[in-house]
Amino acid sequence: MVPKGLDHFTAEDRRWVYGRIRLNVFAGSDGSLIATWALTKDIGVIYVDTHHDEGNAYARLGEVLARLGRKDEAREAYQRGIGKADKFGHSGMADDLRLALIQLNE
Repeated sequence: MVPKGLDHFTAEDRRWVYGRIRLNVFAGSDGSLIATWALTKDIGVIYVDTHHDEGNAYARLGEVLARLGRKDEAREAYQRGIGKADKFGHSGMADDLRLALIQLNE
């Protein structure tokens, strides 16, 4: 799910995208690399209680996709985030995601 065309971004824009999706890369002593980001199933490796952050992760993903001009995918990410935020009682996050949807459609 890495945005296509990321290699055409400036270093500053790539850092912005990586920050928004919370990309982390860990190097093992054997030379292996492990990459995780906010929506991976194995996020528990670096963040055990993912339920409280799922809406935020979808908000970040939506922002990245919107910035890339992929509005349909951004809309879907925001909608999924609203569902997660509502499910876990995060009404403020759900409202933020609804606002992001409105702004995306402007």
